[in-house]
Amino acid sequence: MDDEFTPLAPHGRRRNAPRNERGQYVSEPKITNVKSGGNGRTYIVRRLLRDQKTELIALVRRREISARAAAQKAGFCLPPKSHRPPKSAEPKPVDVDTFVKSLIA
Repeated sequence: MDDEFTPLAPHGRRRNAPRNERGQYVSEPKITNVKSGGNGRTYIVRRLLRDQKTELIALVRRREISARAAAQKAGFCLPPKSHRPPKSAEPKPVDVDTFVKSLIA
């Protein structure tokens, strides 16, 4: 991973982001342009830099954990939701009468 990640400003832009004569932000090249939100690796690392989570950044750079796992540990990313109901440990016991009725019907 490159060390050219600059920390994000409080609203997601770099502190020295270019502006035009009216004071509006000028679009930046795609390489340095990072959305002010998301779950991409670049954004997560920049947010960790901004929040001074150096131990998590080191783990991500050594590829010991993923950027998403680091974001979950930092507390600004939730674990993925599952659409399936949780599996029960044991199957439900089947009543003999119900089983016989299902075979006859």
